Amino acid sequence: MSASKIIFDSDDILKVISVDSHGNQLNIHVQGKQKTGRCPNCLCPSGKLHSYYNRKFDDLPAFGKGTRIFLRSRKFYCLTHSCPLRIFTERFDCHFKAYKRTTERLEKKLLSIALEAGGKPAERISRQFSISVSDTTLLRMISKVSLPNYCTITAVGVDDWAFKKREKYGSILVDLHTGKIIDLLPDREEDSLRDWLQVRPEIKIVTRDRYGKYHRAITSGAPQAQQPGGRSRYRSLASVKKPW
Repeated sequence: MSASKIIFDSDDILKVISVDSHGNQLNIHVQGKQKTGRCPNCLCPSGKLHSYYNRKFDDLPAFGKGTRIFLRSRKFYCLTHSCPLRIFTERFDCHFKAYKRTTERLEKKLLSIALEAGGKPAERISRQFSISVSDTTLLRMISKVSLPNYCTITAVGVDDWAFKKREKYGSILVDLHTGKIIDLLPDREEDSLRDWLQVRPEIKIVTRDRYGKYHRAITSGAPQAQQPGGRSRYRSLASVKKPW
């Protein structure tokens, strides 16, 4: 079996030119199989070559070594006279996104580790697998993830969380039925939580600690809701009287 079929899918548009190893890094040199490129603006194919363009990407580790892919992509002339894009570079968006320095499959793995472990722990775990990444990069990946939209929420928990420990804190809201994060508020102020609750009149239970601003925000923003506080906020919902 060829190296191209091992590293990429058998019907992929990329092929492996060579593989070499330097110390703890495995280098894979690849280029496109197709003879023509498609203009991203007018979508017309072109086979008129302009030049070559080299890019490099970090990929999933292999054989205990960090892996780097060197992509030799081509630049083509656009043959459509009305197209404002005279020269374009062939794209491989299924593997390599524009302006990125990591492959899509590596980014997905790093994101899953970051969501499970957090910044610094995820950085240490990644280094054990020969993936060099900083905690700030992992946190930036987490911040770009879109939170799911929940249609009906009847019981939420609110507590504080640290953007930066001992410097900046916000409020985290969790669906008590699913245990999933609903939203992150930028601060711990009364107005922010009250405004959030006022547009969700279906909420019947809000658990909290003894922080005074949370108590006042819930009282004014969701007067219909029960407020289990203190130690009781850690109990199962089965022990809370359900008004619905």
